[in-house]
Amino acid sequence: MTRYQVLRCPRCSRAKSVLATVKSARCSYCSNRFKITGLKKFYQTDNVSEAAEIVGRLNSELAGKTDEFIAEMTDKRFRDLEKKVPSAFDTSYQYVGYRLGEFTGEKRTMEAVMRLLTEELGHFTADDVIKALAEADRSSEKVDEYIDRMIQDNLIFSKDGKHYRYIS
Repeated sequence: MTRYQVLRCPRCSRAKSVLATVKSARCSYCSNRFKITGLKKFYQTDNVSEAAEIVGRLNSELAGKTDEFIAEMTDKRFRDLEKKVPSAFDTSYQYVGYRLGEFTGEKRTMEAVMRLLTEELGHFTADDVIKALAEADRSSEKVDEYIDRMIQDNLIFSKDGKHYRYIS
């Protein structure tokens, strides 16, 4: 029976572990109170230490400080646990959507989603951008406009007009 679940705050996107039996929780970062039902569970475990390490890993990835966090966690148990973390996200789109929580503004968000998709997939299409934005509950109305603008600004590159790579 799973006792702890790792999820993210719907307001600030920071990871948090909660008991599986609770119905609501308060984010320790932004103090937002939110209902647990309906939220994506990124990881489930019976071990509170394992849940805490997953929360630390996800939050360090969000802050861009994964290397410092891993350097602090040197025991074998964490190295074994690290192999499990990528499975916390079912798709690259969920991972990119999760990471978009740290960006504000339409232009920065669009640039970030294209950079992250290139890192995750090697290249992306307009549909990939739309899927990642949907995971982050962000608008995708101007995707084509931003793709055109970023090509003009030499931030992304395309050989065939359908597949793009972030190059800046």
